[in-house]
Amino acid sequence: MDRLSALLHYFQPSITHVTHGTLAAAQTMAVETASAADLYLINSGNARLLIDSEGEEIQTHSLGTRDVAWLPDGSKHRLIGGEEGVEYMHAVLAFGSVSLNPLLESLPKMIVLTARQDDGCELQPLICLMINESRNPRCGNELVLNHLAEVLLVKLLRFLMQRMVFNHGLIGGLGDPRLARALTAMHDQPGEPWSVQSLAKEAGMSRTAFSTHFHKVLGYPPGEYLTLWRMRLAREWLGTTSQSIAQIADKLGYQNEAAFRRAFRKVVGHAPGWVRKQSTTELATSP
Repeated sequence: MDRLSALLHYFQPSITHVTHGTLAAAQTMAVETASAADLYLINSGNARLLIDSEGEEIQTHSLGTRDVAWLPDGSKHRLIGGEEGVEYMHAVLAFGSVSLNPLLESLPKMIVLTARQDDGCELQPLICLMINESRNPRCGNELVLNHLAEVLLVKLLRFLMQRMVFNHGLIGGLGDPRLARALTAMHDQPGEPWSVQSLAKEAGMSRTAFSTHFHKVLGYPPGEYLTLWRMRLAREWLGTTSQSIAQIADKLGYQNEAAFRRAFRKVVGHAPGWVRKQSTTELATSP
């Protein structure tokens, strides 16, 4: 798989709903989506997007026509109509928590891509399609907008990597051609007995140079990142599949279940059985 597909194979963005709305000048819409994330597209006009923390403004950004804003962790925020008022689309999406999805680590609370930055027109055709669909609702409109919003997020991730907007974290690593090869190998084949040497070979680097560069960009040594990736997958599978703990341990390359249980408890802080029980309880009590 390619560097992004290998990751999205396990953590796929899923749009829960897309709303189309307008705000007059100075009119405010307050939003709190908790564990979900938010994606905004400005159809026309202008606005300010403010992230709040305990009632205090901590970050603000001005948005114009065809600008896109992504709030990865669903922070409490407000959208305020500018002098011209604003017509917008707001998508709420599930993309995993920071503790599970490594893409969300090291990201700022707000990522804005302006229409001017998209000089290669990577996103503009899709944005135009979404605007037209939102203004002229027809049969299947909700389904179409949901899927288009998912595509928009994937294209946004691709843009961030190709332009190397971030030079740290997983997006920074996937944007680095050498590190991307090693990361893709780990993401695509988590059960392989990867070593620093074999990962350095994937990256086409010496062992020392690879280890140093990987740690600098990702914030973890290669071996620690691999363990974290495996445990993230394990947590996901424990909550969403019926695979036994022994089956999960085997898929992730552990020679025996006991070794997997020790690694899981060390990283997650709980035994695999406890995590499965909690996930089952939450599923049973959810509406």
